[in-house]
Amino acid sequence: MVKPRSFKLIYFDVQWRCEPIRILFHYFGQEFEDMRITNDEWQQMKPDAPFEQLPLLELDGGKKTLSESLSIMRYLSKTLGQDGFIGKTKTDSAKVDMFAYACNDLYIPIYFYQQAKSGNEGMINIDGAKVQFELSATRFLRSIEKQLKSHKQKYLIQYITWADIVVMYMVHMIEQEDDALISIPEVRTPSRSSTTNAFES
Repeated sequence: MVKPRSFKLIYFDVQWRCEPIRILFHYFGQEFEDMRITNDEWQQMKPDAPFEQLPLLELDGGKKTLSESLSIMRYLSKTLGQDGFIGKTKTDSAKVDMFAYACNDLYIPIYFYQQAKSGNEGMINIDGAKVQFELSATRFLRSIEKQLKSHKQKYLIQYITWADIVVMYMVHMIEQEDDALISIPEVRTPSRSSTTNAFES
């Protein structure tokens, strides 16, 4: 696959769905423009954006634009990653996607829990949001723990893939909300400052 000459990642000045992409760029040692925009700037850009959503990845000065965080990560993994970074077999590739999609499912309960804690309860109260977050996070962590214990490796499918980065960040998000939910050291995340070295073999 031909590597683009430049990458521009566009998102708000927060971590959220874009941070795993930033981590991936740093892991590969790939330079990129980390464009962080305001909501007013986004409203001007929104009508022309694919699906009218962020993050966006512009390639070669905007000749091509990609949307959807997991699609962006999969593209970068294919373009910049070593052989097998998206999975060495069709089954492994499907498992990688499985773990990534499972992470994506957690953003909604985390978002509602954060909003409820901040006083913006809307249609859900703090108790309901907390229960839903804990149920979703516990189910997710139980599956990750089971996978890691099944082969006693530090990676999800015995060698590193982009799913490890997505899962690492999701575990970090869960830790920020309730550290007590995480029961084994294998799923605890390194500090943000050591992220680029987190998956060196």
